[in-house]
Amino acid sequence: MQDQVTSVPAVELMQAYDHASICVEQLAILNVLKVVGFPEEVKVSISRGKRSVMIEFEVADSDRGRIIGKNGHTISALRSVVGAVAGPSGTNYVITVLEDEENPHSSPNDGRRHRRR
Repeated sequence: MQDQVTSVPAVELMQAYDHASICVEQLAILNVLKVVGFPEEVKVSISRGKRSVMIEFEVADSDRGRIIGKNGHTISALRSVVGAVAGPSGTNYVITVLEDEENPHSSPNDGRRHRRR
């Protein structure tokens, strides 16, 4: 069961963080923002449970391929780095990439959000 859900533009969230102390969520967000072509349109939802955190990125269709990478290597590398950094805390981080149905850079779809793992 999720305790808290936050959904804000990723760029605003990064500006709100204290840059002196980087955390696992910041690491994931910063890496995604550096990879995408439209960083101002990335939205992130963070759901925190007792022993797990789900980070969902909603990006333009053209940026999904950049985050996922060829054969999923980019998203896999991000998950590995986040897992390595979070390892000592015992918290499980799950990172997913969603389509943004309202984004002008997205392709048309049936109006549903699609989860990519």
